Amino acid sequence: MQETVNPLAGLQEGALRGVRVVEMGQLIAGPFAGKTLGEFGAEVIKIEAPGAGDPLRNWRLIKEGTSVWWQVQSRNKKSVALDLRQPQGQDLARQLLQEADVLIENFRPGTLEGWGMSPDELHAINPGLVGLHGVAGAQAAYPTKPISMVVPASAGGTTDLAARMAAQALGPVLGQTIVVENKGGGNGNIAAAQVKRAEPDGYTLLMQYSGFHVISPHLGKSSWEPADFVPVANVLSAPQIVVVRGDLPVNSMQELVAYAKANPRKLNYASSGNGSLQHVTGVQLEQAAGIQIVHVPYKGTGPALQDLLGGQVDLTFGTAPPFMPHIQAGKLKVLAVTGKERLPSLPQTPTTAETGLPAVNATSWFALFAPAKTPAAVVSKLEADVRNMLRDAAFKQKALDQGATADFMDSKALGAMAARDREMWAKVVKEANIKAD
Repeated sequence: MQETVNPLAGLQEGALRGVRVVEMGQLIAGPFAGKTLGEFGAEVIKIEAPGAGDPLRNWRLIKEGTSVWWQVQSRNKKSVALDLRQPQGQDLARQLLQEADVLIENFRPGTLEGWGMSPDELHAINPGLVGLHGVAGAQAAYPTKPISMVVPASAGGTTDLAARMAAQALGPVLGQTIVVENKGGGNGNIAAAQVKRAEPDGYTLLMQYSGFHVISPHLGKSSWEPADFVPVANVLSAPQIVVVRGDLPVNSMQELVAYAKANPRKLNYASSGNGSLQHVTGVQLEQAAGIQIVHVPYKGTGPALQDLLGGQVDLTFGTAPPFMPHIQAGKLKVLAVTGKERLPSLPQTPTTAETGLPAVNATSWFALFAPAKTPAAVVSKLEADVRNMLRDAAFKQKALDQGATADFMDSKALGAMAARDREMWAKVVKEANIKAD
């Protein structure tokens, strides 16, 4: 006999705090019962037929099916009596489901459809709603095997950090192992091509770096298009920082600009490759400050960082996480943050706008994408799980400590942001005549 695995095994008390669950139907048991989820901190609302409550709790008979009677069952579970055969009861149920994260139900097939709550209708009012048991059956079954999360960069950078944080946090929630695969190179093309070719079943995901997603398609050698992927959710956001080697005789952006003007083309800066966000940020700085510095492309942030530490290059740009240990050790100096606000982890470091260079503005995001044609139910489940993951205080703090922000965006918002960023960076790439390696 095959051993039954409890997908909630290993969760700690309070792990589902902030998750809103609506339970419909009778005698729901097992690991996904509302009571069980409530024990892990979920807020559970059970919809009962009027007068059909559990007799052991002697719930009060309510003759008016659309009236509401709340009673606390446990610390995280409530009940509401609604007659779902009546339009007003159906409307109130939809209002509850509109703000829910999870629906658990065990009605006979076709019952919810008859009440105007088919999977498609529920998805329309709440795209992030995860259905268990009767609703969205394919979604309820997913996942049944390990998931591969492909990273378009080598280990040690912020994209890798985002993937490993997400894999560690989502694995227990999904009840499956998430394997992180680093496939760096080719301005993100190697990883993107692998995910593009994968079966659109939710078992191969791309932890995408914005620099690759919005810039690489403009460089002329991309083997994929944004339409090859469906956005799932944003995980982390982080501005670039301007970092120089520890012995460079500058301690501010003003001093850096003055030094570069006094020594044209003497300074060089490292990037993770031609057309990378670091590269175009360097171009922004040259144009905004009226300076000339030499671009030195590397095959990833890791090698660029090593040569910066070794003194082979003078400065670079990048998200804070891989640089923080070396900044704290005094081996590197950070001069500015390229976002709109200062970083909590670097409170004394000004923004580029504060230093008189508002045009140098580059923020990275790190988001999950799936192959095009991945079922909407699977995308919605992943989207909802990421949203709940990013509500966790420990996850948020870990991101802040690394110089990033846990920054949830749902599938629709992420897709819109990516489209705006592609349009913005297309102009920079064209004006600077940037080409791929």
